[in-house]
Parts: sequence; structure tokens; C-alpha cells
Amino acid sequence: VEQGFSGSFDDFITALNGKTAYEIALKNNYSGNKKDFTNALNLASENEISGRATTNITPNNKTSFGIATYTEDNYSMANEIVAVFSDDFSTLTITKNTSEGEPNIRDNAFNSRYKIAKNQNILINEDNKMNNVKSVTIGEGIKNIPTGLFSRFINLQTITLPDSLETIGDYAFLDCYALTDITISKGVRAISSSAFTGCKELTDIKLSNGNPYFVNDSGVLYGIGKTMLIAYPDGKTDTEYSLPSEVREIEDRAFDNCHNLESITIPNTITKIGDYAFYDTSLKKVSFEDDNAATIGFYAFWGCENLTDVKLPKSLKEISAGAFRNCRNLETLSVPDTAQFSCQAVSY
Repeated sequence: VEQGFSGSFDDFITALNGKTAYEIALKNNYSGNKKDFTNALNLASENEISGRATTNITPNNKTSFGIATYTEDNYSMANEIVAVFSDDFSTLTITKNTSEGEPNIRDNAFNSRYKIAKNQNILINEDNKMNNVKSVTIGEGIKNIPTGLFSRFINLQTITLPDSLETIGDYAFLDCYALTDITISKGVRAISSSAFTGCKELTDIKLSNGNPYFVNDSGVLYGIGKTMLIAYPDGKTDTEYSLPSEVREIEDRAFDNCHNLESITIPNTITKIGDYAFYDTSLKKVSFEDDNAATIGFYAFWGCENLTDVKLPKSLKEISAGAFRNCRNLETLSVPDTAQFSCQAVSY
């Protein structure tokens, strides 16, 4: 390729050995015919030159491809974590394909912005094959579910996690509308509070009996000791919820998109309400216990259009920008004299 390649497209793909067609074609002034060059570009990102645009080409297994992170200088890692689909794309298995090293699954590996090569120039995402996936199994040895990995797998219902898994990243299951069953395995020690945003059928974030890092209380996910509320499942049918007195912090997006929840009671033990904590919920009533010295994060109650009256506690320290933005029916907001009130806290 470095010398200028003029063979067939099949030969070109073989030469790539899992590298990014777009990147190699441009960097090495690919000199094949116009059709071959166009086919190479079709394997790349629609919007940008990207080292993540294409994946492993596997002619002997048309539904398998690599999804590991790799760099411009080292493409050998690209095939070390492999995703394998069933013939009808209803099941997906992700497997570590090496016993050496610690390759990571790259962020947004299945994101539709990147056309994923199945075999030569056949593209998995061009007919929304990801929408067929109902079940996912992640194999042992894999330690991380990165940002947005299963984002908008809209028909995903169940996922099996390995004991080796340690972290679940931001928006890992964003808008997985059909997800009803997940059990956090015993090795998981870090979960982004936005991981399950938009999972409107999820009523319980289950925990393996051996997990020492989290607490499940009536389906709600807390950190150990319940001092931190991480995620309240969007699908819970309760209309009222009172936070336990042990809780000190409500994490970012913890209640994001909870459309059944109408009333929340926040104890005076709370010191922080995170950014977007109650974003776009159906809350009608927010009750603060007296002497609550919390800070309210950016856009914490953005879009809570059912709120009409909110009385903030007299010890409240700070109301961040956009905290009550787009609360279109809010008529009264009682603010203590000592609170720092940020710009546009009640805009729109």
C-alpha cells in the first residue's frame, strides 16, 4: 500500500488486514482504479477520517468483526476483541480473542456514525441490523463496557455480564428501550450514573450476590453504605420516593427520564444533587427537609414541566445554572437569602 496499490478491491481488503481503509487510502495516495478507491471510502466514517471507522474483515465468518481499540501505529489489537452475531442478528456475543495484553473495546463501537464492515463492502449498519439484537453475552476476560457501547440497541432485552467485568461507562445502555433484565456481576466496581438512561422498561438493577461494591434497595442502585444514589431505574412504577437518610449525594442523571415518578422527598443529609439529576422527569412535587444544605447541580430539574411550586430549604448553598430550566409551569420558587443563585437558573 505504501508503494501504491493497483490490485482488485478484494486484494486491497486483504492487504489492509483490519486497518482503516479511509486512513490508509489517503495517507498512502492509493493508486488503484476509481471504483476500488470509492469502495475503500465506503468502509469509512460518513463524517470524518477516523481510526475507528472500520473493523476486522473476516471472509470465513461474515458476522464477526473486531471492536478493540487500536492506534495509528498498532493495528494488531483491532481484532483482539471480537463481536459475533447470529445469522438473524438477534444475539450478539463479545469475546476476548487473545490471552495476552488488555485490549479495550473502543467507545461507541456499534454507533451508526461508523459503518462497520462485515465482509468487503457489505455494511452491517446500513439496514439497521443492530435493531434486531435482543440478547447480548459478554465473555470472560473483558473488563470494560465503554461509553455508548450498546447505545440505542432499541430491542435489546437481556445481557449477560462476565465476572471479569470491572467498569460500565457513560451511556453504555442509553435508550435501550426494551431492556428488562440485567445483573451486575461480582467484579464490577464502577458504574456511570448515566449507564441506564432511557431504559424505560428496566425496573430493577440487579446485583450478583458476590458484588461488594454496590447495594440494591428495591431495585435502586446505590454505592456501598448507600451514601451515594447512582441510578433509579426509569421503568420503576412507583409514583413517590423518599431517599434513605444514609444518602449524601445524588449522582448526575440518577433519575433522568423517570416518567412515572411524581413526588420525591430529599432528606437533610443530602449535600449534593448532581447535574441533570432529575432531567425530564414527571415530578409534580419536590420536598426538601428543613436545614438541607445541598447544592443543586447544573440543569438538575431541567424539563420537569409538571412542577408548579418549589420551596427550597433555608440552608441551601447553591443553585447552579439551568437548574430549573424549561420548567414551563413553574409559578413559585422560594429561594433562601443565603443561596448563591446562578445565571439562568430558571430560564425558559
